[in-house]
Amino acid sequence: MLRLKITKAIAAFRSNLDDYLHLAVPFLRQNFESDVDIELRIASVQTIGWLSADVSNFRPYTPKTLLPLVRVLPSTKEPLSRHIMTTISEIMQSIGSAFAPYLDVVDTVVQKVCFDTLMKADC
Repeated sequence: MLRLKITKAIAAFRSNLDDYLHLAVPFLRQNFESDVDIELRIASVQTIGWLSADVSNFRPYTPKTLLPLVRVLPSTKEPLSRHIMTTISEIMQSIGSAFAPYLDVVDTVVQKVCFDTLMKADC
C-alpha cells in the first residue's frame, strides 16, 4: 500500500524529478520485477513510461529500465504485458535513434511473446 502511494507520488512529480531519478528508477524497477500486487506493478511500469517522456535526462536510465522490462515481459500476463509493451514504445519514442542498440533484444522477445500469445489463443 505504501509502495503504491510512493509510486503515485513519483508519477505526480515526474517532470520535476530530474535530480532524483537515481532514487526513483531503482525503486520503480524493483516494484515491477518483484511478484507483488498487480496494481503496483502496473503503476510502476506506467510511471517509467511517463518519466521517459517527461524527464529530459532519462536517456542514461534507458538500460536500467528497458532491459528489465524486456526480461520480465515473457513471464507476465494481461494487463501487465500490455502496459510493458506501451512503456517500451514510450521509451523508444523518447530516445529516438539511441534505441538502435536495444532493437535486436526487444524485437526477439516481443516476437516470442506475440507468437506464444497466438499459439495459446488457438489451443
